[in-house]
Amino acid sequence: MHVNPVTEVCLCLSGEALLHADGAPHRLRPPSLFVIPSGIRHSEGYYRPDRSYRLLWLILSEPALGGVVVNYRPGERWTVLGRFHLHAAGSADLARLVKAGEVPQQFALWRSALVAVLGEAHHQLLSRQNQAVAPALNAHQGLLDQVRAILDATGSQPALAGAPAGPVDVTVRQLAQMTRLSERYLNRLFRQYAGQPIHEYLTERRMHQAMELCRRGDMLVKEIALQLGYRDPLYFSRAFHKFFGLSPTEARQRP
Repeated sequence: MHVNPVTEVCLCLSGEALLHADGAPHRLRPPSLFVIPSGIRHSEGYYRPDRSYRLLWLILSEPALGGVVVNYRPGERWTVLGRFHLHAAGSADLARLVKAGEVPQQFALWRSALVAVLGEAHHQLLSRQNQAVAPALNAHQGLLDQVRAILDATGSQPALAGAPAGPVDVTVRQLAQMTRLSERYLNRLFRQYAGQPIHEYLTERRMHQAMELCRRGDMLVKEIALQLGYRDPLYFSRAFHKFFGLSPTEARQRP
């Protein structure tokens, strides 16, 4: 079981699979389609161990959508048959509708956008079947762009009541489960891609946002802390001082 920070769509392409979502089992057979909102605990598996299945997972994050095709055959391990990254017609509409919670109200538009995205995914997977394998970083470029977009969105979420003193970030484990890569491999790819590990990227981005808000001068330190996910202003001030070598108040007073 795992929880992802973004909404996913699971489409059964062949066979029979069992999807557990929010404590309930769901049997998937073509053309079953299941939408899993962010924050819902879920997992996939076989319906029967002697029956194979193939699933298409769409990862609905902006500015583009990602996807992966997962295959299970009896007596073998689960395998990833293909990955893709979409800037397709309809991908922006799909992500926007899901993010805004407007799927039920605008189901016709959602369905149209989903059909466009699935068509583009099918085209990309077919076009790549005969292509040579690129180096690892280039092969996962789109996927890493999407991981960075998720991290950027996470780093800008305000603190909620009852949250820990520091920000609650998406974990490497969640990102690895979402991308179907191992945690170590994902971190190594991201380090090559961004020049730093995932946790350092998040901290640096959040601290530079904090500095910009301090220099703007129209927000209290407490307000800046809450805006960036820190419920405890003192915890935020210590993290700020550790990163920059000066306090948020001193940063506000500098020209």
